[in-house]
Amino acid sequence: MEFTTREDYIACAYYSISSVEGLDTGMMNKTDALRVKRIIRKSLRIIDQCVNEMYDELFEDDEDG
Repeated sequence: MEFTTREDYIACAYYSISSVEGLDTGMMNKTDALRVKRIIRKSLRIIDQCVNEMYDELFEDDEDG
């Protein structure tokens, strides 16, 4: 059984953004331009979620002190 790490998710999301960021959406039809925006939006959400989880893990409040 293989598990996907947060780092894997971040890397995949980064590569997804990198693969579409240079595309000129002005020259695309509306469907393709929306697809590029959706890829970027979803990838940013993945990165945000994973970074938040890592941050919470690193800086969780110490309830004893």
